[in-house]
Amino acid sequence: MRGQLQSLTRPPERLAAILKAVGGPLDFGELDPPRTEAEVKFAFQNAPLIRRRLSLGDLFIFLEWDRESLWTRVNSGLARLHCPLDTN
Repeated sequence: MRGQLQSLTRPPERLAAILKAVGGPLDFGELDPPRTEAEVKFAFQNAPLIRRRLSLGDLFIFLEWDRESLWTRVNSGLARLHCPLDTN
């Protein structure tokens, strides 16, 4: 299963390189309008409670995942995206 999923996905560094190449935002402050980290964190942690559809965030709540730890892990990966690997 892991191999099948990996064949369908790309590393975040490659996606960041593509976003950078087309002038896409790589940081909260680059969004239009810009958002603070606190605003993005709130949206990340509460989106499952706002939308009327089942999402990965809903599963995190149902499975009682620690959303604070998940946010910390996701947000800490942001720095890597500013220095993407060579995608050739």
